[in-house]
Amino acid sequence: MDEYAHVSCQRCGQKMRLPADLGRLLITCRKCGHKFEWPTESKIKWKTVGAITAGAVVLVALIFALVIGNSGGEQQESAKPGVQARRTDSTVASETAIICSPQTFTVGKWVVVSYGQLIDREQITRTGQTLAAELNELNAADDPVVRGIVQPYVDSYSRLLQHAIEMFNGPDEYPHRNVVDHFPVGSAQPAWVGIFRGGRILVTSDGVKHCRVFLPGENPEEAYRGKYSVIRHCLAGLLPQDGSELTVEVLAYENDYSRSELKLNLQPYTIRAREFRPQQSVTTIDVAGLSRFLRRGGMLEGGQLTRADGLVLFAKPASHQTAIGSSMSIADLATVYRAVFHAGDNEAFVSLDPHVDPTRVSVSFGGFLEDTPVGSVLLESDKRFKTITSGLDPNSFRDMREHTRSYVSGFLSASELDWVFDSGAPAGQWIKTRFWYYPDSVVVETDSTREHAKIATARFVADAERGRDDFASPEQFERMKKTKLSPSIRESIARLNRSYDDFAGAYPELKELSSVARLFGICCWLRKCKASSFDLDALLSVELPAFRTDRDKTKLMAVTMLGAKRGRRPNESYIRENARVFNLSELLDKKCVEYFPNATDLAEFLCCKNNVDSSQATRYEREASQLLQDYSGRKVRQLIRSEKDVKAFVQYASSKCNLPLPPEIEKLRDDLERDKRQLEAIENRMTKLREAAEATRSNREIDSYNAQVREYKVTLEKYNSKVHEYNLLVPDTRLMASEISGGINVGPDNFHVLEKSGSPDLRRFIEVCKAPNPENNGMISSRGDHAKSDSFPNRIQKTNWGTRIDQPNEGIRQSHMTSRSGHEYFLMRDLANDVWRDRYSDGQNLHRERRFDGAKGTLILETTEMGEGARQFVAQMTANKIVFTELRSGGFEEKGGRPNWWLVQPAANGTVDGR
Repeated sequence: MDEYAHVSCQRCGQKMRLPADLGRLLITCRKCGHKFEWPTESKIKWKTVGAITAGAVVLVALIFALVIGNSGGEQQESAKPGVQARRTDSTVASETAIICSPQTFTVGKWVVVSYGQLIDREQITRTGQTLAAELNELNAADDPVVRGIVQPYVDSYSRLLQHAIEMFNGPDEYPHRNVVDHFPVGSAQPAWVGIFRGGRILVTSDGVKHCRVFLPGENPEEAYRGKYSVIRHCLAGLLPQDGSELTVEVLAYENDYSRSELKLNLQPYTIRAREFRPQQSVTTIDVAGLSRFLRRGGMLEGGQLTRADGLVLFAKPASHQTAIGSSMSIADLATVYRAVFHAGDNEAFVSLDPHVDPTRVSVSFGGFLEDTPVGSVLLESDKRFKTITSGLDPNSFRDMREHTRSYVSGFLSASELDWVFDSGAPAGQWIKTRFWYYPDSVVVETDSTREHAKIATARFVADAERGRDDFASPEQFERMKKTKLSPSIRESIARLNRSYDDFAGAYPELKELSSVARLFGICCWLRKCKASSFDLDALLSVELPAFRTDRDKTKLMAVTMLGAKRGRRPNESYIRENARVFNLSELLDKKCVEYFPNATDLAEFLCCKNNVDSSQATRYEREASQLLQDYSGRKVRQLIRSEKDVKAFVQYASSKCNLPLPPEIEKLRDDLERDKRQLEAIENRMTKLREAAEATRSNREIDSYNAQVREYKVTLEKYNSKVHEYNLLVPDTRLMASEISGGINVGPDNFHVLEKSGSPDLRRFIEVCKAPNPENNGMISSRGDHAKSDSFPNRIQKTNWGTRIDQPNEGIRQSHMTSRSGHEYFLMRDLANDVWRDRYSDGQNLHRERRFDGAKGTLILETTEMGEGARQFVAQMTANKIVFTELRSGGFEEKGGRPNWWLVQPAANGTVDGR
């Protein structure tokens, strides 16, 4: 038979039968006169079917190619091989694709979804640069480090893909929502949720029997098989409660960070299943056994990975290893495993970074470590650098120097050590220093087969470098970042590393940091093993406890002062006894009128800000008066808008600090006051004697006056000598204004997993692993005769739609559904004009309303989530692209009750009012 294709007019839907071998054609519709090109993609030829034995797939393709919908039902486009025509309901055909047909829009296999206009490009990243600058750098060179920096800001835009699909396919029978919405931030949740929340994997579900899975890649089937071990826990949780099949529609997409675009493959791979078990080709691991093992406590020593037993861990009996005071658990192991295996380019770390508010610092996490006890251990250990450098607690801002000295003999903060080494830096110089913990010293030994791993050392090493802003170029920074460290910082780091156990006694998080290092060591060994034949992703089913970590915190601003004889270097004992540290951060939350009681005080601050002497404060009193009026009820921190303001505030506030003087200075000052009073008394007597002598001309009064002059000279000479001595003892109030930031790098490539088959410790450990009863050798293990479990069960809340009302109305389908749990859904759909509108609410956290116009190719969307203000977006189809932008006005009116567009009558022209 001849090869033909059936084409629909993009304007009126008129069907036309055309030869398929004539190349690109300009077609004029004989019904409405609309002109359009065909085909828009490369030619597709229909194969002749010669025998019944050609198979069901060919038969289905032939049927789709030949059948045209009649006037009694909804119009359908002729379907191409392997492509399902646009659906009229939510039924999903197995392993088929979808194609949209809005009045002016035709697509092929791929569509581009642009989110570039939704990005806040001015937000500050962890490097201190704007997101725009990072994206520009990524556009110039596809650097994995830059991708890691950008990743947290752009991966979440995958959430737009569900809306894009419904623009092509029409609204689903039941409303879909992101499965992550079932697990609020900080709540108890399975480990896989953190990966999904990041956005690289998106799963939406109708809460009944259908879900969509959006996975990175080009081929949906390959993407599904590659990520099956990760997503199977979620899919198992979505299985219908009645034991029926779950329909899973998988779509592949790519996220082009530099172009801010999602490229979506419209051809899905569809699966229907009643269970999602581990793949038969992999060895399961005993998650329940590992959980029981970690509850027993002990110090983790190593592991074994074999086909017979899966993953087995070993520990020496010891006091419980803790994370934020609670015993280490399977949740901590799952957290670290997730960070090592599933972080993407944003490798595991924690750091304190620049914030849009200069009085605060951002808390950044990589590897999905936020909101976990493990992440909190890393964060608190990082923050403890503040105590090492300033002496203050990073959370309460209390002076912790004496507490530290009770564990670490002779402790001096880095600021105090600056007097010991007398770096010569000008008083008050602002020096940026970044402290880090590095895992270079965490070493795991393994044999040649990598079946066994023994933790050799599990301690992070502290180090520091100067801030990037202190150098003229990145090249100069890399060359000199360590050489330009002050001697006091070098010594402070050396003492921390040398006396780490003593510091860990004072601060439990430093001890817990070593326990976390052991978990990272084991997981990095597993990563080096390339253990693809083991279902390690079973750990992603583990439920993590409810936990929240900081997203930002007030910047610690402190000044250290010391009264010491000028020109003499004080010894450490004198510094410990006399140095004082002042917390300036607490001043930030005072009201401006409280801290600056008058314009003169604020004018002095403006002098600091403008780098002029305070004697010129009168120049700024008018500006100061206006600021006090504008900021009368506001906090001091709101007056500080830049790093320059921060430095000026520290300079001003430190000048107001009252430094207690050392005893010898206090005694000398008292002597000076006494001598000054004595001089004043002599002056008074001299005045009286001079007046008497002038009046009487008596030699006796003149002799008495001369005697007082001699006494005055002797007393004045003594006074001046003491003044000179006092001037040498006036406090050397050197301002320690260093800005300290830092972090902890736990990227898996930074841990050392070394093949050490000849290591005696490793050989002894392997012997213990192979022994029938390791406990006879002083070791406990996760191997046992208990019932094994490959995962923890977790179910996702279902939506039990109890009531449904369908009201056909002259070609318009209208539905209203409610559930016992408070969910409500309204839908209005005009099939003839390709217009629909819906509204969904879960009764608590989510409110979503959409309206779609196929003729215009637009979707307007409004969402309100978790009590936040409503956000409105518009998606516009043009060619093979959908562009999302944010709307600033013209939103939806009603939020509750029956919407006024539901049950609306069609207009005379057959359209629907879609206000």
